[in-house]
Amino acid sequence: MDKNPYLPKIVKIRNVIQDTEDIKTFVLDYKPNFVPGQFYMIGLVGFGEAPFTASSASGTFLEVSIKKIGSLTSELHKLKKNDVVTLRGPYGNGFPYEQLSGKNLLLVGGGIGLAPLKSLIELVLKDRSKFGRMTLLYGAKDETQIMYEEHLKNLWPNMDVSVNVCVDRKKSASSWPKSVCLVPDLIDIVFKKKKDELRNTISIICGPPIMIKFVIKKLLEYDIEEGNIIATLERQMKCGFGKCGHCNIGGVYVCLDGPVFNYKEIKKFIEEF
Repeated sequence: MDKNPYLPKIVKIRNVIQDTEDIKTFVLDYKPNFVPGQFYMIGLVGFGEAPFTASSASGTFLEVSIKKIGSLTSELHKLKKNDVVTLRGPYGNGFPYEQLSGKNLLLVGGGIGLAPLKSLIELVLKDRSKFGRMTLLYGAKDETQIMYEEHLKNLWPNMDVSVNVCVDRKKSASSWPKSVCLVPDLIDIVFKKKKDELRNTISIICGPPIMIKFVIKKLLEYDIEEGNIIATLERQMKCGFGKCGHCNIGGVYVCLDGPVFNYKEIKKFIEEF
């Protein structure tokens, strides 16, 4: 008899990586089986649980990057190797991986929104020849908030990924990243004179809702088809399986119907998003 998928497991922390001042990646001693874009409910007894997307597609351990923004995440950030968390999932849908085959990929991330894109990039790189050009646009508040810096500066560019990073502002005179702008503006910087490179392109966007809105608007200006603009929607989720109603937007439940939607779907409830 299968175990109840809604009951949490107790999982040990194998390692903790400090990504930025307020973001840590937790390597959990758990062999995941998920589609990039899906989410897990991770918690701490006595403090509750919250949804987090996996940041690695290695298939050996589950890696989850968590930003300290509230009481639960503050408690999670106190944990160390060999401590335990509760885990259930994965839930929701994932990125339409089969639909991406043969397409150029434009991945757009803001802040911790790079985490779910990282798991997708790792999956694509395992079978790189099936895909066209892959471009990553990523933005952070400043250079101290940039995640996965080694991947952005060295690893992915050496694996046929065009990486472009911007910051809202610079705290130092560092030459990297070169672009000081918002993420939608980075689209113009990279593609204004190379609009033809966006033909046959699917774009996947992960980040704050306000960024997603303006990135979608910009991509439509570049004539990317509505069905080829895909985003993960951030919405407060409490249960993960459609019972609490916290994640309802315009008649859909983000935890059940998403969290991945294309723009054809999003525009039906964009005013509530």
